[in-house]
Amino acid sequence: MSSRTQLRSTAFGFHILIATVLLTLIQSSKQDCIWYGVCNTNIYKHSQNCPYNGTAKEMPQDGLELLKRRCGFLLENSENKFCCDKQQVELLNKNVELAGNFLDRCPSCMEKLGSPHLPVHLLTKTI
Repeated sequence: MSSRTQLRSTAFGFHILIATVLLTLIQSSKQDCIWYGVCNTNIYKHSQNCPYNGTAKEMPQDGLELLKRRCGFLLENSENKFCCDKQQVELLNKNVELAGNFLDRCPSCMEKLGSPHLPVHLLTKTI
């Protein structure tokens, strides 16, 4: 495998990871959130979420419109409270574009990325 192919695979994998993390934030939450909003961009230009131990917050209408682009299934219940803000949804849409061709052909894949059960498997501490 050439280094160029490896680089593309790494970039694709990274974007899938970012999309997965952001989609878990977008879930409609009945429990406390672990983060909300973007606090920082690190030296690698990756966004870092703000720690937040509170309940989900209402998403403004323009944020809901952005959310419909990739995750309309999350809006099926009438609840509009999420563990992310509009900026995080904008980042999600931007980062998912790379995987968009695949995810558009696999609706169940996108649903799994946004599953409310994924946070059970997320570590929120650095080891």
